[in-house]
Amino acid sequence: MGENRFGVSIGVVGGGAACVSLVHYLVDKGVPGSFDVTVFEANRPVGPGLAYQQDTDILRMNRMARTMSVLAEDPEHFWKWLSSHPYYAPLYEGTDDYLPRSLFGAYLQDVFEQTRRVGLKKSISVEVVKKEVIHLYKRDRYRLMTRDGETHEFDIVILCIGHPSSIDHFNLRGNDRYVHHPYPLSPAISVIFRNDRVAVLGSSLTAVDVAIALQKQGHAGEIHLLSRTGELPSVRSEFAPCQLRYLTREAMVGILQKRGVIRLRDIIRLFRRELRPYGEDWRDVLFPHSRKRSPVEWLKRELDAARNKRRWQSVLAAANEIIEEFWLYLDEADKNRFMRDYHRLFMARRNPMPVRNAVKIHQMMQQRQLTVKGGLKHMDALSDGTFFAQFDGGEIKRYDWVINATGSSRNLELASCSGLLLSLLHNGYARRHAHGGIDVDFQTGAVVDQQGRADLRLRAVGHITCGTYYYTGSLELIAKRAEQMAAEIVDLLARSGKIAELV
Repeated sequence: MGENRFGVSIGVVGGGAACVSLVHYLVDKGVPGSFDVTVFEANRPVGPGLAYQQDTDILRMNRMARTMSVLAEDPEHFWKWLSSHPYYAPLYEGTDDYLPRSLFGAYLQDVFEQTRRVGLKKSISVEVVKKEVIHLYKRDRYRLMTRDGETHEFDIVILCIGHPSSIDHFNLRGNDRYVHHPYPLSPAISVIFRNDRVAVLGSSLTAVDVAIALQKQGHAGEIHLLSRTGELPSVRSEFAPCQLRYLTREAMVGILQKRGVIRLRDIIRLFRRELRPYGEDWRDVLFPHSRKRSPVEWLKRELDAARNKRRWQSVLAAANEIIEEFWLYLDEADKNRFMRDYHRLFMARRNPMPVRNAVKIHQMMQQRQLTVKGGLKHMDALSDGTFFAQFDGGEIKRYDWVINATGSSRNLELASCSGLLLSLLHNGYARRHAHGGIDVDFQTGAVVDQQGRADLRLRAVGHITCGTYYYTGSLELIAKRAEQMAAEIVDLLARSGKIAELV
């Protein structure tokens, strides 16, 4: 353990990708011997988190390897790691494909361990406590309590707790044939009989994963992806780098100078201008396709279109640079309208599935093994252990199993909150954000309490901040936020006087 000459301690709760990026930058920017870091992660090694844990290789990343990294300044860091790795490099030589998610998890573990080694050289200890944090109490310092009643005190606490649990929309938990957490998929679906009829709640990327994993396991029964909209994710086309010309920070500033707020129609107008030179229609992005054609017809059209570069996908990817700021200044009524009418569609377009997955899904639909069905209204368990689902118009379907693939909730329902989140909310140290997660200060990520005060020594990064930043599913944006936060924390410690003489 390194020598911490000033007794400054930083606690990081959660050990996924956001944690790996943040701890890297804390160690990288920290003054030698100025603080120690303790990471709390109960469920798995630090790095993979829920998204990239060990699981079936059927689960693939939704972005190409060259665009994945936890280092904001090096977008190809994962690809470089893979290309030089003595074990993995020969296995994946010459490919730039959508690689297994567990491979990215191995990369995250490796980056974290490398950070620990660098920390030792700088007398910055990075320790791991494999326990769940369930409570935070604030006096002069922060006291974290783990599930076994043990307490740890810190000067600064950073929440990297990732995704809250999915919501049990139909109160099905407790039924033997209901799977509330689909990941890891291999054990979750291994108990399903080959000919059982399976209902998968949701039709997003998680639902696609479940369907493909079932087929790979040899499942022969019907699989239904059930949701309100029946909208599948788009299919990822060949990526073409894009420089935004109209949907820019300069355009945003100009609008704010005129009337002090951004309207949804302003963003749509700028988006339309970006697409106009390519002859693409903005309505193909923000209007539901299920109203025009069947899911199998729509997916065939998507596969055909994916053979070409589609600029709207490039524009949406390039918008990562400014999406947080546009969201910050968007009129509150328009935020509510967007979340109500467009959010699900936007996420289905912004997070497209790889072609290989789309081909498998289309084949399963053509073979009538897979059905994508919208209009879900209600579901409940029957006394024989099976389930029924009711759809628009009163139609009833029966299922042997139900798998919840709706994904993490943005809104902090009590049933989906961890013990720590409930502790923060009940003690008034945090408050819910109207559009998801907990409220944080936009510039610093400092958690905002019930009185509206931002606490610079209690911060959050990742999905739990989705109400403030909107699009927190991008590792690129998380890494940038983590780098900025680490720099601010190091500066805060310097200004506090504890390490000022070293700076």
